[in-house]
Amino acid sequence: MTARHDRRAYRSGMMALAMAALLLAGEPAWAAKCPSSRPQTSMKSFIKGTEIVKTKSAKDMTQWQIGHAEDPASGGQILGLGGGKTAIQIRSLFEIMPAGKGHFCVVMQEAHTTFISSPQIHVASNFELGSCEYSEVLAHEQKHVEALKLFHRKNEKNMRKQLKIVARTIPVIEPVPESGIEAAQNGLNAYVQSQMDRYFKKILQDLIKTQQEIDSPEEYARVASKCRKWGEKLAPGYKE
Repeated sequence: MTARHDRRAYRSGMMALAMAALLLAGEPAWAAKCPSSRPQTSMKSFIKGTEIVKTKSAKDMTQWQIGHAEDPASGGQILGLGGGKTAIQIRSLFEIMPAGKGHFCVVMQEAHTTFISSPQIHVASNFELGSCEYSEVLAHEQKHVEALKLFHRKNEKNMRKQLKIVARTIPVIEPVPESGIEAAQNGLNAYVQSQMDRYFKKILQDLIKTQQEIDSPEEYARVASKCRKWGEKLAPGYKE
């Protein structure tokens, strides 16, 4: 087998953790020891344009979200949803170095991440475009989208800083046979993912709290007072 010294790229999504075994360095059976992974880091950040979806009725949207045609807590239906998705994607570059006896060192050289937020608004199909009800639901859900955008902008620097911190803590792995190179890459990448995911879940609590505060009883009452045909358009048999 020819000895190799090359670089390999690895891509994955931060939220989909690849649960591969991370082989922590112990007492190796050979003299060779692998260097630490201290990758260079970078992060791109962007917020996509807001997608407006109008494909589900209030009844279907409520069933979709909570498993019932009506909200057990309020007896009402979900008229809209706002916010979207936010996630981290990672692309890693590895160096594969011969360690002797048919084994190789796998070292992460670069970790490039993308912080993406994808705002989305759902408006119940009961409400025709341009109607009072449509406009009020859209305006309310836009508040959730703005909260997502603010969360994203607020945490860009924090995410970059955290990635650098994680990059300095990646465990050394012992040499692996050629058949174990991919698993070693997966393990190193899973470590970075899990550490970033833990931090991401922590800061996400602020966004969850903000979104809950937007959905206050006062806000719901304000929206309800703006239009006169809520009952008519939510009644069974109404043309959607």
